[in-house]
Amino acid sequence: MRVYFKASYLPLLLTLIVGAFIMLTPKPTQAVSASDWRAGNIIDDGLFYSNNDMSADQIQAFLNSKVPVCDTWGTKPSELGGGTRAQYAASKGYSTPFTCLKDYSMTTPGYSADGYCGAINGGLRSAAQIIKDVSSACGIGSKVLLVLLQKEQGFVTDEWPLPNQYQKATGYACPDTAPCDSQYAGFFNQVYRAARIYKVYRANPNSGYRYKARQNNSVLWNVESTGCGGGNVYIENDATAGLYIYTPYQPNQAALNNMYGTGDRCSAYGNRNFWRMYSDWFGNPNAPSFRASYHSQSSYPVIDTGQAISVFFQFKNTGSAFWKDDLTTFPGYHPVRMANSSPINRGSMFRANNWASPSRPTGFFSAVYESDGVTKAADQHTAYPGQIARFEFTINVDPSIQGGVYREYFQPVLEGASNWDMGTWAYIDIGVNHPNYKAGFHSQAGYPTLNRGSSTYTFIRYTNTGNEPWYDDESVFPGKTPIHLATTWPINRASWFTGSRPALKFYKVLLSDGVTLAPNQHVVRPGQMAEFAFTITAPSNMPTGVYKEYFEVVAEGAPWNKWSIGPAAWLQVTVN
Repeated sequence: MRVYFKASYLPLLLTLIVGAFIMLTPKPTQAVSASDWRAGNIIDDGLFYSNNDMSADQIQAFLNSKVPVCDTWGTKPSELGGGTRAQYAASKGYSTPFTCLKDYSMTTPGYSADGYCGAINGGLRSAAQIIKDVSSACGIGSKVLLVLLQKEQGFVTDEWPLPNQYQKATGYACPDTAPCDSQYAGFFNQVYRAARIYKVYRANPNSGYRYKARQNNSVLWNVESTGCGGGNVYIENDATAGLYIYTPYQPNQAALNNMYGTGDRCSAYGNRNFWRMYSDWFGNPNAPSFRASYHSQSSYPVIDTGQAISVFFQFKNTGSAFWKDDLTTFPGYHPVRMANSSPINRGSMFRANNWASPSRPTGFFSAVYESDGVTKAADQHTAYPGQIARFEFTINVDPSIQGGVYREYFQPVLEGASNWDMGTWAYIDIGVNHPNYKAGFHSQAGYPTLNRGSSTYTFIRYTNTGNEPWYDDESVFPGKTPIHLATTWPINRASWFTGSRPALKFYKVLLSDGVTLAPNQHVVRPGQMAEFAFTITAPSNMPTGVYKEYFEVVAEGAPWNKWSIGPAAWLQVTVN
């Protein structure tokens, strides 16, 4: 049976427990020990400052697993004496039913975004959803908040929590030597304020807080009035500094030697319990973290449709683990890749044929630099903490993309890992110039008269009245949109006299005077004109009469609403 003390019932124990009530619990199969404890690194920053480690459904399932059945009416014997749990609660002024955390809900206020947490919408929320909302808004792991609730009030495993436990759920503004500040009472307030204050600690390390990361700190074993003293700790990261500011004591050797029990009169348990509970529930809190911060990128490109260009992003490894891209060296290791973002794994309209997949522009580092961003590292397949990885790749602007400015999001991800988000993203604004292909009718050959079974040669001339050159020979100008003469009304209609594309090349290219040949007979520049010459044939079985045949200039391969670039022209053909 689990035996525990509720801090609200035993105020005389506060000096002993210091910052959290003590829980005497059975050891899990893989119990932690004193040798595993690192006073300077209680939990890795990447695990602590996370906003996507659990979904609301996962939090709810976790709470359900810890208390499968709530003792709603307090029928079980009280661990604290005094008969049943209901009877004990009544002696303290509380009545049933008890509401376990897995079943709890409340109407929460809304909060606007500030420099520490994002906006949170108000409304009826379950405890699991509140934890998730706060985690997402403030960037503090849901696992961290669950452990904090357990450390402070035994909430997660409590089968019969009392109302006052919800009022001081995370111990925020509840010092060991004074009553709690009532303005911060309530489950939502407690969870939100605790998460937010951890962000405040991190953002303001020089604002008079007692403990600082990345330097030596004297950390007490217990409250100063006990005369127990303390020990020197080099605090390695922001998360550990925040935990000591929130609960300002470290466990002494007696507390560590009896990891799942009590130590001596100088023992404090808050940070020991946080570390132990996180380890038991979620695994090693000192596991290497994969974190990135934005460093730099290429300038925003302006590209014509149908073209491609190379761009790059550079991200700094700000975690504690190295990044790899070459799995032949470290098989089974999760590689760091560049991914489309917002939302993650979205296929990009700018993907090129050489992308690793529609949502992965590149599978390898194009370069790795030292922290100065200039000196290349010795290993171009590994980015160690502090080094900078460059991801360079091609973006392709398909002819179907309309002109305008497009924002494309990317982020580094730990491929295949459950916690793939590395904490940062970036974007690039892509300016797309859609070529302005435009044609004006100039002239044509006279209307012919044909006998059935006979042919004649004819032509139509169009002037380039747009701002882009026309090209006809894709072998000479690969990737350029070819300009052809097509039958129309309707477009691509099969003709009595010719195919749907009577002219795939310019017969002549003339200057604006309509007489002088242009220098390049495969390019029609703005103001110049193209002569499309072709043969028409009257089939031998064609009825006699007068026919009108319609043609227009098209930008081949452009979207249907863009391929017609000028007015239709017609030839009147008399068939005898």
